[in-house]
Amino acid sequence: MMKGKSLIGVILAAICVTVTYLLPGSEELSHEGITALGVLGMASILWISNTLPFGVTGLLALVMLVLLGVSDMASVFVGFSNSSVIFVITVFCLTAAVMNTKLTLRLINKLLRWAGSSAEKLVLAYMAAAALLSSVMSNVPVTVLFLGLAQPVLKAVGAKPGSSRLGKCLMIGIPFAAVNGGMATPAGSSFNVLAMGVFESIAGKPLTFLQWMAVGLPTAIVATLVCWICLVKIFKPEAINEECSASIREEAENAGKISAYEKKVLFMLVAMPVLWILGTWFPALDVTVVSIIGFVVMFMPGINILTWKQFEESVPWNIILMFGAILSLGTIVAKTGGAAYLSKLFLASGVMNLNIILVFFIVGVFAYLLQTFFPVAPAIISLFVPAVAAVCVPMGISAAVPTLIITIVAAGTYLLPINPISALSFDYGYYSSADMAKAGLVPSVALCIRCGLDTADNQNSWSIKISGVHKELRSAPKQLLI
Repeated sequence: MMKGKSLIGVILAAICVTVTYLLPGSEELSHEGITALGVLGMASILWISNTLPFGVTGLLALVMLVLLGVSDMASVFVGFSNSSVIFVITVFCLTAAVMNTKLTLRLINKLLRWAGSSAEKLVLAYMAAAALLSSVMSNVPVTVLFLGLAQPVLKAVGAKPGSSRLGKCLMIGIPFAAVNGGMATPAGSSFNVLAMGVFESIAGKPLTFLQWMAVGLPTAIVATLVCWICLVKIFKPEAINEECSASIREEAENAGKISAYEKKVLFMLVAMPVLWILGTWFPALDVTVVSIIGFVVMFMPGINILTWKQFEESVPWNIILMFGAILSLGTIVAKTGGAAYLSKLFLASGVMNLNIILVFFIVGVFAYLLQTFFPVAPAIISLFVPAVAAVCVPMGISAAVPTLIITIVAAGTYLLPINPISALSFDYGYYSSADMAKAGLVPSVALCIRCGLDTADNQNSWSIKISGVHKELRSAPKQLLI
């Protein structure tokens, strides 16, 4: 029997697509454009209400575009041919390979030795490790992995759910750090890859790995430090002793020396991002080319990092289907004039008459609150990036600016545990919704302010000094302007 939320979702989705289909076209927007926006609205409603699996909803939306005469079968699945699809599949393969090793356990063991008896440093160690791995792995498995690694420590200190201050810090801090790490590189989140695909469909050229990192990496580092400071200052974790980490250290020692398999996985984990970054200067090292080569290498005889069965089980095909469908939807909405129409509405609101920093701060806050209460980042990216980019480009602002700002802000959900990543730790019972809101308020405001301030510099240059690439990054916006 259909649940209340799902039933409401079906009814609202049906109303949305029916009403828009019956509306006549106008000089400002054709009937096909209105219908395409209605189908996108239908998909967003079904995603929010969780009526169907995300991938199934995406495919339904594409079929509706054909049935309603907006597109044809030859072009409706164009998003699945986008190079970003290959990239995201390769990232999930890397995640699966790491999950088959003890590398994360070894990393935590090293950080625990550094933390010693300091509870504050212990929280920072877990958050730093989670953020680091999340920069090249999917956020959800990283969160699951580190929540499991935190349990022996919490058990050793006798942490009680709901009252332990250390428990609150770790259980809130780990998903916060995973989200932050996911901002650092395109490989950190499937949403990042989706945004890159949307950008490529708008600009006709890719956003490079390094260009993303130029904004994402500093933001991730600052956000993680701000989250950590807020957690330890607000909750003041109880003191720990050396025995608390004994179980993890013992398990790490029992794992023995690093195995040949782990060395191969570690090599791939380092080599792939390095090659993706080098693609900024060497066109032959295109992100897609490197992804396909890395994908093939993981299956080669003598390397055998993954088996085909492990690959089938590790790739979340629901996300892949949703991913391709959203790219297709975005392309069709743009071609039928829907994105341009939304940008005109945005302009008509008078927002663009404000200072540009304030404009992007408002856009960031709106996207952030929308994702907080309705955690459907793919819909937010597909709706807002093309519309805001259409406004920015005529003003001489790269389409990369709204792409990165909207995607990064929508990722930083620190206020409520209703997104999949925070929900994983919320189930342990160590903290309440009020605890998370208390810890996440300052990071939320800081993230939106940072993205607004970034815009001032990004109008002329995305010049962030990282490992000597300052000069290269200064020219990035000019290359990205449509």
